[in-house]
This record gives sequence, structure tokens and C-alpha cells, in this order.
Amino acid sequence: MPWEWLAPVATAFAGVAGVAGTVYVSRQGRSAQVELAKAQASGGARQALIAEKRSFYAGYLRAVDEAVDKAAEVTLLDRMRREATSKAAGRELESRLDKAQHECAESFDRIRRMLPELMILGGHWIGSMASVVMMLAFQFARGESPREAILPAQTELIALMHESVNPDGELLESAMEERVRPWFKVLDMGKAAEAAERLAASYPDGHWGDKAASIRRLADSS
Repeated sequence: MPWEWLAPVATAFAGVAGVAGTVYVSRQGRSAQVELAKAQASGGARQALIAEKRSFYAGYLRAVDEAVDKAAEVTLLDRMRREATSKAAGRELESRLDKAQHECAESFDRIRRMLPELMILGGHWIGSMASVVMMLAFQFARGESPREAILPAQTELIALMHESVNPDGELLESAMEERVRPWFKVLDMGKAAEAAERLAASYPDGHWGDKAASIRRLADSS
């Protein structure tokens, strides 16, 4: 399937790869911030925060499912268009494919835009796990991995989210790190770097060049 329709998705993918790279940065001072947040989020404020998390988590998971469904629709329509037995059918399927590609790109951009707020609400490691799910979804959209490859990571993300909103439970950051960090081994950071480098060649204003270099260093070190 042509690369051009996936350009907005590639932007989302390469951008979130930069977020994924934060797994490797220093967390100096984070413990103090966590303790402060715990002290502030007590009583009614804590319950309100839990309710906000539940709502946002559900919205994020729905958005991911929508993006994956749209990617599957694009794949199906593209195959139907190539197998069309008449010009009229081919033109109709081409129109449907164009619409589906646009909607798919918008769906991926939506989950990209939701990720920063998810990191604020859920914390560093839930945000990082969400970025893994998004990157696997992108690889499926590009035809580089099966849809089934997304499910295990999505299941882990849902489990972390569920524990995050359990009033009687509390996830230690070290325990979350142990659960999330191994997931980055399933990602092909080389493909993330290639996506960013392609964008850098298309938009030579320096922004994507710097990001591509950063992602390439991460890929080479992983």
C-alpha cells in the first residue's frame, strides 16, 4: 500500500517513539513528586482523580481500537480494489479507500494527541506502555505485523490501568518499571528511526532532523 497516506501516521509514530525513549532517561526527583502527589490526592480529591482516570483510560482504549479497526478496513479495501474485476468497481473502491485512509490517519493522530494527558494522569510507566501499544498498532497499519501482536501489550496496559484505579491497591514505580521495560524489546526502533528520517528529508527545517538523530541513537543502542 502506498506510503503517502501514512505520512500523518508516521508523524505520530516517530513522535511517540521519542516519548518511548524517555524510558531510558534519569528519573531524578521523581520520587519526591510522587510523594507530593500522594499527599495531595487524599479523600475526595483522590476519588475524583480515580474517576477522571477511569474515564480517560476508557476513552484512550476506545481510540486505540478505533485506529486499529480503521487500519484493518484500509487493508481490506486496498486488497478489494486491487482485485476488482471492473473499472467501475475499482473507482468505487478507490473512493472508499481514500476516505478510510484519511479516517485512519486521523484516528492515529487522535491517540498521539491523547498520550501526553495519559502520561500526566497515569504516570510515566502507564504512558510508556501506552506508547508501546500505539507503536505496535502502527506496525500493523503498515502491514509489518499481524493484528494479534497488539493484544498482549494491550492486555498489559489494561491491567496496569485497572490497578491504577483500584482504591485499595498501589503500584510501586519499581514494580511498574519491571513490567513495562521488557516490552520495548518487541519494538523495532529501527523502523521508528526510518520513519523519522523520511520525515526529516521531506521537511528540512531542522526539527525532524534532530528528532530522527535522537531516535536513530536509541535504535542503535537497543
